[in-house]
Amino acid sequence: MLVCLYLTTCLVSGYGLTESSPVVSISEKGTSKYTSSGKPVPNTEMKVVNRENNTNLGPGESGEICVRGPQVRHWQVKL
Repeated sequence: MLVCLYLTTCLVSGYGLTESSPVVSISEKGTSKYTSSGKPVPNTEMKVVNRENNTNLGPGESGEICVRGPQVRHWQVKL
């Protein structure tokens, strides 16, 4: 049985994929914005593109998430 006497941990959310390990983005400490997957972790690039014509999309637009970084399997990188 695990008993926690002191709560000193701050919960954050992260976004990851099967092709990446462990995460590609993480929310900021203390954030209450649960509609975002957070900012990319160091050495990681992310963008959202239109699947039909491969053009970059802006904030709030739906599309495919593309990620490049050291944690992404090399055969999955298509930026």
